[in-house]
Amino acid sequence: YLHEDGLIMRHDKEAFAMDAIKAASFGSTIGDYIRILFFSKYVEVLTEGNSEKLKKIIDPFTGCFVSKIPVTIVYLRYGLNALEIFRSRGSADGEAFLHQGRKRIRAAVKFTTGNPCPLAKQLKAEKEGWNYYYDILDNFEAAIGTSSVKAAAIQKKAESILDACRIQR
Repeated sequence: YLHEDGLIMRHDKEAFAMDAIKAASFGSTIGDYIRILFFSKYVEVLTEGNSEKLKKIIDPFTGCFVSKIPVTIVYLRYGLNALEIFRSRGSADGEAFLHQGRKRIRAAVKFTTGNPCPLAKQLKAEKEGWNYYYDILDNFEAAIGTSSVKAAAIQKKAESILDACRIQR
């Protein structure tokens, strides 16, 4: 956990850091459940419900997180995994897993369900923002092409800002 000159490196991290390693594995598993919820909803929203074609494109990598029944899959896996942790590792670990997952999964379900769901609303707002940004760039490029004095002044100012950011040799 610490590094400083003169300290000896420990190669038995599993012996002294087992609790930290266990806790990290819970976070990773819960993160996978949340990815199922988010990726499934993104694909649904982006394809307006016709997700098969997009899922085939992103399989097997991120496509493995896309499901037609994500909430059911997440709660089923979460519950079964909790049972296995209680059985194999004891009640303290089982309770820790349930405690870590409860709030995160509930928030992700809330964000990805409803009509329209908050994820869809946020995606729409961000898409509109990026479209606005690109419209500005398109208009600026057109103004430069027509030799607009104002556009040329803005271009010169942008170039000076970029020049100031470059590493000087």
